[in-house]
Amino acid sequence: MFDSLMRLYKKNIDLVKFLIVAVVTNILFVAVYEGTILAFSITESYLFIPYGLAFVISSFAAYLCNRFWVFRGKHRGGTAVKFYVIYGSTFAFQMGMIYFVTHVLGWSKFIAPFPGLCITMPTNFLLNRFWTFKKVR
Repeated sequence: MFDSLMRLYKKNIDLVKFLIVAVVTNILFVAVYEGTILAFSITESYLFIPYGLAFVISSFAAYLCNRFWVFRGKHRGGTAVKFYVIYGSTFAFQMGMIYFVTHVLGWSKFIAPFPGLCITMPTNFLLNRFWTFKKVR
C-alpha cells in the first residue's frame, strides 16, 4: 500500500507542489486583501483597490514559486507573459465575482474572494501546467 501511495505522489508531484504554493499565496492574498480593507476602512465600492494590491503581491510570489519550484525545468520562452495572461484573466473573473457576491447577493466583503477561488485555482493549475510551463523535451 505504501508503494502505491508513493507512486501516486510521484506521479502527481506537480499538483502537490502547486497546491502548497496555492495555499501559501492565497494566505498571502487574503492577508493583504483583508489587511488593506481593515487598515484603510475600504467600503464595497472600492474593493478593487485591496484586491488589486493583493493580486500584484500574491501573483508575483506565485510566479516565482511556480517557475522555480513547481514546474522547474527547461521551458519555452515567454513564461512570465503566459502566466500573467492566465492570472490577468482570472483576476478579471474574480473582480466580477466579488462584485456579484457583494452587490447582488449581499455577502460580506471579507468572504467575497472565496467563491471565485474555487474556480480559478484549478483553472490556473491546468493552464499553467499544460501551457505556461510546458516542458521542452
